[in-house]
Amino acid sequence: MNWFEDWFDSPLYDALYADRDQKEAEQTIELLSNYLPIDQYKSLLDLGCGRGRHAITLALKGYRVTGVDLSPKSIEHARKQAQAEGLDDRVDFHIGDMRDRMDHTYDAVLNLFTSFGYFDDDDENRKVITNMVSMTRPNGKVVIDFLNADRVTSNLKPEESGKLEGAEYEIRRYIDDDTIVKEIRFQKTGDRRCIKFEERVKAYRPDWFKDAFSKNNLKLLQTFGDYDGSAYDADSSPRLILIAERK
Repeated sequence: MNWFEDWFDSPLYDALYADRDQKEAEQTIELLSNYLPIDQYKSLLDLGCGRGRHAITLALKGYRVTGVDLSPKSIEHARKQAQAEGLDDRVDFHIGDMRDRMDHTYDAVLNLFTSFGYFDDDDENRKVITNMVSMTRPNGKVVIDFLNADRVTSNLKPEESGKLEGAEYEIRRYIDDDTIVKEIRFQKTGDRRCIKFEERVKAYRPDWFKDAFSKNNLKLLQTFGDYDGSAYDADSSPRLILIAERK
């Protein structure tokens, strides 16, 4: 089983990342909507949509959105949230693997909040970009919101611990063959058993993406370093946000 198949379906994942709030999603979409005017980009695909924060925010702004994620629990959560917001006619969610191309095209395809680089094989990650392009109409947009690998690797916090919902957790971070690895161990109070999870994300830099874009008929239009739209700086930017156009 791939690391993301059990980790993203775990309730401990939600608890550990509870600080990912709606305000952050709104800030992300506010930036991107400047480059995806709704009169030109009506239909969007959120690939690796997770629990639907960004897809639902886009739908609330009037876009027609499809969200796809491999995690059944994430999709179930997203559907319930969309129903609660009364968005059943503007957003729909499906279980799917980003390595599998869907037989539909969109005005723009988005991959947000480091939902990329999960596969150990570089060719599989390149295939995701190929699929994104093939599901984008000509002159449509492809957006990837990734971590800044230079900043992450330079400021890696090797160890972290704390308490969470009646459990103690320990996190170990390291670089393994140009992959950022996070090992997470949970142990409930009074229980000798330990639950272990792992995250693995390839430490891709801008040049890697530029090469992959060039080979997939994409023209890079904008590069940002945060959700305010600041210029990308390898040393200080928290994010690497790329907006490209299918030629």
